[in-house]
Amino acid sequence: MLHHHDKIERNSILLLILTVIVISIGGIVEIVPLFRLETTIEKVEGMRPYTPLELAGAKIYKREGCYGCHSQQVRVLRDEVERYGHYSIAAESMYDYPFQWGSKRTGPDLARLGGKYSDEWHTRHLINPRDVVPESIMPGYKFLISRDAQLNTIGDDMMVLRRLGVPYDDLMIQNAVSDAVVQASTDRDSDGLLKRYGKKVAIRDFDGNPQKVSEMDALVSYLQVLGTLVDFSNFEPIGYQKKSTQEKLTEQKNLNQAQSNQSNKANELNSKSTDNKAIINKNPDDKGLTNSENKDLKKINSVDPDKKNNNNLSDKKNDKDNKNLNPNSENKNSKDQKFNGQKSQLIKN
Repeated sequence: MLHHHDKIERNSILLLILTVIVISIGGIVEIVPLFRLETTIEKVEGMRPYTPLELAGAKIYKREGCYGCHSQQVRVLRDEVERYGHYSIAAESMYDYPFQWGSKRTGPDLARLGGKYSDEWHTRHLINPRDVVPESIMPGYKFLISRDAQLNTIGDDMMVLRRLGVPYDDLMIQNAVSDAVVQASTDRDSDGLLKRYGKKVAIRDFDGNPQKVSEMDALVSYLQVLGTLVDFSNFEPIGYQKKSTQEKLTEQKNLNQAQSNQSNKANELNSKSTDNKAIINKNPDDKGLTNSENKDLKKINSVDPDKKNNNNLSDKKNDKDNKNLNPNSENKNSKDQKFNGQKSQLIKN
């Protein structure tokens, strides 16, 4: 059949059927194994679902289109890691529906924003960004501080997210509204909130107005949690094999030995360089010449002074002889100069 592929190419219907069959086989081979996996994301210590107040803030973040100018993904590039911090991992966005990686950075990346600035800074920045960043082109969101956070539907949102795989239990959903109010205040019992979501939950008045839970409270609480859940000091990527104490000691010993060998080589080179300088300084008259050249130079310097005078006299005699051989040369030159002077005088007249 392979030798008669021209028949397939000439028959459009047959070509279409065979193409669909091949694509279907390839798709099945790639997709079916994924249904047998419980998850493709590595589990990381510290990750938890958003609290009701943080979830309300995430909804406001998406509603206002913040993802259009801000990303939440630190790539594995040196300049980004040095600027923002540890590169992003998949587990950090495992409870984001949809994820907020973004595709454009008109503003900075926000993946490590949590805890970087105070609540007051965020509130002022959202009201009028130019108050804290004069060159900012971000629009202001002053209306957030006067709007009440929409908490009456937050329980329904949590139920939908639970169907998508977010581990919200019944107790979390039942106490959604009360947990949001507790997190935005400082004078309420927060034991239940901390028990359900962990001791790292930030509980305080985020917008400076304790009288109500505003959309500013919700958004600032969401911004302050970004990048703070994973402790990267203890993070070990998949495939990383933790070294034992003995392996670490052996590695350190080899490193010290290599540094010692390098230091010894450097000392040897320095000593050789010092010896060469001493040899050069010991014979300054040699000037880098060979033995035969040094002998010739000494002969030249040791010539008898009378011979030097005789040589000078002979040079002067040769000059006189040359003048005698050309007696008319000087007269000719003087005549030429006189003629040129008369010529220039006539031109002036």
